[in-house]
Amino acid sequence: MTEDELMTALRASVGQRDFAPPATHEAVAEAEEACGYSLPPLLARLLTQVANGDFGPRSGVAGVRGHEWRSTGFFEDMTEWAQAAADDPEWGRRRWCLPLVQWGCAIATMIDCRDPAGPLWGWDPNLCCLDHALFPLDQCLAQMLEESLDADYPEPFYAGYFADLRNTGGCEPLVWKNGRIAAGRE
Repeated sequence: MTEDELMTALRASVGQRDFAPPATHEAVAEAEEACGYSLPPLLARLLTQVANGDFGPRSGVAGVRGHEWRSTGFFEDMTEWAQAAADDPEWGRRRWCLPLVQWGCAIATMIDCRDPAGPLWGWDPNLCCLDHALFPLDQCLAQMLEESLDADYPEPFYAGYFADLRNTGGCEPLVWKNGRIAAGRE
């Protein structure tokens, strides 16, 4: 699916539900300044042309400033997260990694703003140390959003995820393959 086709499909899905209005370009610029990187172009385009969050899987993608539409309880918006991260010794070095989707139980999908393609990262502090709670997923923003258009979209932290995590034999960086924890390690 091309980016334009994805935009059209997401606009159609937004039209079927009640969503936040699009973000301003100034709000996107504020989030970019807070994290120190430009948002991936597709994300910035979606936020300013479709809706300021709420589209995509589960409760939807987080928005930027002005996203008071629906708070996740984990963070108000990407801007607030980036500003808080700047002052945090642990997250300050990862300001490039913004929360995108909250899954519950402190589990989130994060987006890497260092790369225009918007690679996704998982955040799961459960059953592991914080050094390994952030790990790369084998998916980018466009792939996740395209898959989320399907009514049967699987959550990235799939059924059996915790059992697989327990069976990995210790707290080491996770390796993902095709949306599942791989048997082997890096």
